[in-house]
Amino acid sequence: MPINFNAPGAVGNAPYGNERTNAQGSPYLAASPTAMNAFSTSDLERAIFDTIFDTKPGNYFDSLKVLAFGKAPVSVPDDVYSWDESPMQRVFILVDDGASATGTVLTALQTAVANGYRTATIPVTAGQMGRVGINHNVMFTGGAQGVVTAKGATSITVTSLVSEGLPAIVQGAKLPTMGETVGDSTIGWKNTERGTKIQRTNYVATFRRAITYGRKEAAKLRLNSRNNNVEQDHKNLLYELKIDAMQNAWYGRKGVRLLSDGNYAKGMDGVYTQMKNAGSVFAGTTAANLVATFKANCVSSNQQSIGGTRKVYAHSKWLLYLSEEFKTSATRYKNTDSMANLDLERLHIAGQNYDLIPVDAFGDLSLFTQDCADRMFILDDSTIDPIKWSAFPMFDVGRIMAGQQSNYEDLPQNIQDNIQRQDFTVRDAELNFSIRMIEPRKSICLEITA
Repeated sequence: MPINFNAPGAVGNAPYGNERTNAQGSPYLAASPTAMNAFSTSDLERAIFDTIFDTKPGNYFDSLKVLAFGKAPVSVPDDVYSWDESPMQRVFILVDDGASATGTVLTALQTAVANGYRTATIPVTAGQMGRVGINHNVMFTGGAQGVVTAKGATSITVTSLVSEGLPAIVQGAKLPTMGETVGDSTIGWKNTERGTKIQRTNYVATFRRAITYGRKEAAKLRLNSRNNNVEQDHKNLLYELKIDAMQNAWYGRKGVRLLSDGNYAKGMDGVYTQMKNAGSVFAGTTAANLVATFKANCVSSNQQSIGGTRKVYAHSKWLLYLSEEFKTSATRYKNTDSMANLDLERLHIAGQNYDLIPVDAFGDLSLFTQDCADRMFILDDSTIDPIKWSAFPMFDVGRIMAGQQSNYEDLPQNIQDNIQRQDFTVRDAELNFSIRMIEPRKSICLEITA
């Protein structure tokens, strides 16, 4: 007989029921009305059932393991947590008179004077004034340096070092600052500074999945009167919860959700959202330019120590493309070789390691939108931590709902509490976690077009 997989209930308008669940050979099969669709399966069919229905792609969750479940979570005392990030404080001075074209010479070259100084008045916008103080050193292209000796409304005066000149200053030049020069017996401070901090916040989100059985139905299913649907349902429950976690770990958005019962629940910011909010590099590239763009952005965001490792998350098609391009000029083989290995596991570029991790779930339209399949994330995993609320376990199974039975022979909990009887057995799983991403500028997202 064929293998049937039917949801409980839908007989006699009952929400849940055990009318269809019958042991093999039960006379109830022949006595049941056609509309009841009573059925059973053999032991062989039960084994086939397990095989067919337990074929979820496990590699879907490799990225989730690395992002969230492969590290010890950071425990915080609330479901709202915050952390401070300090952006780059040093910003170059931009030469700008507000009128000239880029490259126009605004101040001519001044040659050195023995034992003397040269000065130049350099135009800058009012917004640049806060970037430099009196006695700050500035650096010019070519290695020359000067000291800011005065500040006007729209310009700064720079004085050369002893016996040195000043280069020509052009519109659009970027002059890095090098700190304040302090002389012997200097009293007080010409400049005081306070670092700029950015406070980032996120929520610890709660996700839940639950399955419900009638009391008698659950007992029959647990005792394997036909198929071990209970075990299969429990596996599927956890699988669906992992899907929820993976989707939100990547693309969750912090915010408060109004629920159907009038209550509110908090959502979490995922990796993509935090990178967007923090101004991480999002570089567009075609497939043909992927390797060049990949290398250029890896080098430009290279802020780890030598030998550091970043993870490259993308659909397998793009990792294969990357592998083939890198191996084109470096593959060595003999005519006796019988296996072609087109995949690379790690790249080493400019002192850094890049581990390639396939996330084929990005290409599953049941889980992610179409544009997700064509994104490649290059993440510094050392900046990413899972967060849990210390008031609750990060993961909990079957201990939340009031109707939980510890054993199918027990009375339902609400019977023991003298509450109105409901013969339902609930199996639930709950996850409380979030993602914290510190210094997202160390990570990159490449958005690939054909």
